[in-house]
Amino acid sequence: MKRTIVTAKFDAVSLEGEQVTLKIAIGAPQPDPKSTSGDYRCKVKLAGLGDKTFIHGIDALQALSLALKFVESELRAFSDAGWHFYLPGSARRYRRLLFSRDLTSPPVVKLLSERRNRSPGIDNFRFCGRKA
Repeated sequence: MKRTIVTAKFDAVSLEGEQVTLKIAIGAPQPDPKSTSGDYRCKVKLAGLGDKTFIHGIDALQALSLALKFVESELRAFSDAGWHFYLPGSARRYRRLLFSRDLTSPPVVKLLSERRNRSPGIDNFRFCGRKA
């Protein structure tokens, strides 16, 4: 990867207790050498879940946006299959990392509402378009 602009590292634990270290890297958008119309691409590496791939877009912004969505969809597929993601070295000691869908679940919205009631300074708090 010529220039990496996004990196992340997680411990992933399956329902069966299998643990893998997941390293994510997204490269800076660059012109696609195979494109005749000026398209761009971002290299995405998901070490621990798969291999590297290129995500393409009609310009640099779309290529980067789609690369981020691709990573999210890959992580969501594993999350839906029962895998939990933790900060490196913290598996089972801290709460698992949450994805945006988890943050709008009824228990989380209820928790935010309770905190809002205790902290009047966040009366207008909105999360993912849903008022807590």
